[in-house]
Amino acid sequence: MNGRMYDAKLGRFLSPNNFVQDPYNTQNFNRYGYVLNNPLMYSDPSGEFVWAAVIIGAIINMTVAAIQGKSFGQVMLAGVIGAVTGMIAGGIGNLVAGGAFFSNAAMGVVGFAAGATVGAATGLAGGFTSGMLNTFANGGNFSDAITAGIKAGISGAFIGAAVGGITGGIRARKMDLGFWEMQGLM
Repeated sequence: MNGRMYDAKLGRFLSPNNFVQDPYNTQNFNRYGYVLNNPLMYSDPSGEFVWAAVIIGAIINMTVAAIQGKSFGQVMLAGVIGAVTGMIAGGIGNLVAGGAFFSNAAMGVVGFAAGATVGAATGLAGGFTSGMLNTFANGGNFSDAITAGIKAGISGAFIGAAVGGITGGIRARKMDLGFWEMQGLM
């Protein structure tokens, strides 16, 4: 339970949860209502539900496939590819940030350099995976898939570094630290 203290007599957690897993569920805004205030039924060992990257990856890839006019089956396949890509990219970002694959360590990096490092790794992993799997799904061979993966990985790394760096810098400023200060990497 990620170090959260639970008092069985009170029936609640004594330490706050700093993450809002689902903004559409009002119970998640109760910082003391960890795992929907039901620790006997639910478990969240990392402190964060990890499915956000999987869902976002699926939605993005399905949207792109639908815009391209793909068939329903191809859009569904794109969703699976996007989900796998999101899981791998998010996991690699968490590993680079010093956490476990299924954690939220990437969300804790602070400063431009730390954010850029995690963003570049996430973008590289996501771009490479997406480029390869989408090429295979469209009938490409192994050589084409590797080439597409490398190209998408390189552009993903640059975009991820820029977005991650700016996000990390903004997070540092919100914590009254310097934009360029680095925290959260091993």
